[in-house]
Amino acid sequence: MTSLASRSSSFAGLAKRMGLVLLVSCIGGLIVQTPALAAEHSIGLGAHFFKTVDDLVDDGFDDIEEDGFAYHVSWKIEPEGIFFFEIDAEYYPDGFAGATDGTLVPSAFVGVGHGLYAAVGVGVAYSDDLSDDVSDPIWTGRIGFDWSLLPGLSLDLNANYRTDAFDELEGASSDAVTIGAVIRISF
Repeated sequence: MTSLASRSSSFAGLAKRMGLVLLVSCIGGLIVQTPALAAEHSIGLGAHFFKTVDDLVDDGFDDIEEDGFAYHVSWKIEPEGIFFFEIDAEYYPDGFAGATDGTLVPSAFVGVGHGLYAAVGVGVAYSDDLSDDVSDPIWTGRIGFDWSLLPGLSLDLNANYRTDAFDELEGASSDAVTIGAVIRISF
C-alpha cells in the first residue's frame, strides 16, 4: 500500500510534466501560426555565465555551484513586426537549479524589438540530480542587443534575471543573473 506522501510526490511530478507539455504545445502553436515566408529564422550557438544572487553556502548548500558557465543553443523566429519568439537550450556541465551534475535547461521566450530588445521566458531544468528529474518553472527576464556583424551573421549580447524556487533549495533564494553571448546565422 502506498503512502499519501508518495502519492502526492507522484502527482507533483506528473503536474510538472503536464505543465511542460502544455507550455511546449502553446509555443508550438504560436510558431506554427507564424507565416513561415514572412519570418526571419536564425540559429545561434553561444555561452552564458551565471552568478546566484544569494550566497547559497551561507544558506547551507555547500555543494551547489554559485557561478559557472553554460553552453547555449538557440532558434529565433522574427515575423514582420516588433515581436519575436525564441526557443533555447542551455547545458550546465557542473549543475544548476539545485542540481550538482550536468543540467539541461530548455526555455521559450517572447520578445519585443529588433537590435535592442527585451524578452520574457519560462523554462525548466532537467537533471538526474533533481527530485522527479525536473525543476519547478524558471522565469526569465532578458534585455539584449542583437548586433549585425555581416549580412546573415549577428552577435546577440544579453543579460538575464532568473527567478525560481526549487524544491531542492528549501529556505534559500536561488535567483540568478546571467550574461550571454550568442553568434547567430540567419536563413
